[in-house]
Amino acid sequence: MPRAYRSAYPPGSTFKIAVGIAALESGAVHSDDRFECVPSIQIGNLTYHNWKKGDRGALNFVQALTESCDTWFYQAGIKTGAEPIIDWALKLGFGAKCGIPLRGEVEGRIPNDEYMKATHGRKLLNGDIANISIGQGDIQVTP
Repeated sequence: MPRAYRSAYPPGSTFKIAVGIAALESGAVHSDDRFECVPSIQIGNLTYHNWKKGDRGALNFVQALTESCDTWFYQAGIKTGAEPIIDWALKLGFGAKCGIPLRGEVEGRIPNDEYMKATHGRKLLNGDIANISIGQGDIQVTP
């Protein structure tokens, strides 16, 4: 049991819900907006892949969440931007202790520009936002 709260891990696709809320609540994405769910997309000089092979077509948020389409969330996350995603993650309790007095509990981490500058010598880039948008990269949470 202690491992569940004494260590932090990438949340993976469970974090897509937080990204969806941030995208919709900020107005960056609307419920009927569609992004292509393609096998991969280019962000900067890197290629980011969907976990599923094949083109799923243009999906709205509910469809993208149902399909767990990584490439949809890369696009939605970048369009939304880091600040709304970070704000909603914190509002939803990510990156914070649970509130039960557990000895050795860690908080996790929601990366922001300050963290990235201290750790990587740069601010958050679109590739970082893409990774965060599918619960990967520098984001860490407790189960």
